[in-house]
Amino acid sequence: MHPKVPDKDSAIFNNFYDNLGMEINFTGGILIGDGFIDDLYVHMGFHPAWKFENVVELIFDGGARSETRVVSEEIRQIRERIVQGPIGPPEGLTEDELKEWVESTFDLEYDYW
Repeated sequence: MHPKVPDKDSAIFNNFYDNLGMEINFTGGILIGDGFIDDLYVHMGFHPAWKFENVVELIFDGGARSETRVVSEEIRQIRERIVQGPIGPPEGLTEDELKEWVESTFDLEYDYW
């Protein structure tokens, strides 16, 4: 099977596979975000779900999608709480605290609820 090449104007990825039909034995959730909020950009790590306007949670059980939930409103409420403080590293951190903050920006876990 060969990858497809999308329209240059329609995607950010160069190539993709469509309908692979491959099962992955994964149990857990994945958040998918759309509509990145530019004012929340910090040049570090991965952008968490609360930096997106539209967020969907996909729940998998043994590789099969068992639930799809639109969680944009819950994420908006979380975002409102988070932006009350600094979205970058707070001033005055010790070296160990800064290291911990940097590591947290690469964390792919989510436990908003």
